[in-house]
Amino acid sequence: MIDHLAKSLKLALKEQWHGTKYGDDHRIPYGYLATATTVAPFRGQLPSLPPHISVEIPFPHLYRELLMELFAQIGVTHLPEICLYQLESQAPLEVFYAFVMRFGILVEDRREERRIIDAEILNRVIGYLQRMDRLRMTRMFDSRGIYKLLAQQKFDKVEKILTTKEQS
Repeated sequence: MIDHLAKSLKLALKEQWHGTKYGDDHRIPYGYLATATTVAPFRGQLPSLPPHISVEIPFPHLYRELLMELFAQIGVTHLPEICLYQLESQAPLEVFYAFVMRFGILVEDRREERRIIDAEILNRVIGYLQRMDRLRMTRMFDSRGIYKLLAQQKFDKVEKILTTKEQS
């Protein structure tokens, strides 16, 4: 029990202090692009990026296409809107890895520091993000809490929040 609590606390602190911050930045969301993937949803480990290799690509006009292809190759059906937004300040591989590592690994696997990606989870998360962004098109609200719940895979709470906002 104490070991489980320690791992949960370690995970929470790691997520709080490291990585990309997700939220709306009080902006109108971009649209979602279908990846047209024919690949079954991937479940497994992605190769890690060596820290000494630059992830910058000298052709910024190809960033969107590269990002779309990365998501399509693991069986994700839509390119997350937040990833398109982050391309303005980050390279495609950084955007891809940050999103996939934050939202595509089961919470239990993160606690055990296993980096097993599950594209079915990513597709579910993106479905919720699409609903959230449709709501944000009509009225602005702070989306950071929803991103946090999605990263924790508390889908029932996200469903409740979105349903309440849709009905109001």
